[in-house]
Amino acid sequence: MEIWDGWNIETPDGFFTLRMIHDLPYMVHFLVNRGKRGGPAYFRLLRTMKNVVKGLGFKKLILNIPKGNEFVRRVASASSRVERPYDANEETQFYLVEV
Repeated sequence: MEIWDGWNIETPDGFFTLRMIHDLPYMVHFLVNRGKRGGPAYFRLLRTMKNVVKGLGFKKLILNIPKGNEFVRRVASASSRVERPYDANEETQFYLVEV
């Protein structure tokens, strides 16, 4: 397993951090700015993240979503067409999505 420092991308809507784990980009942080929270800002930031992953030459991305956070799970599922996680632990669900 190879882990790199990764990328921290900031936009007017918020920021996200990606790292490489198991030769795939892995979302470490995803935060929408407090004044812009809501569906449209989440979708724009998620779209930006997917475009960055495509620009790096990857076709898949690992998303980790805390269990119990239904809003974020619905936004990720709607924009990625993923309905159930491929793996989970006590606190987090992991989704492998195509970009």
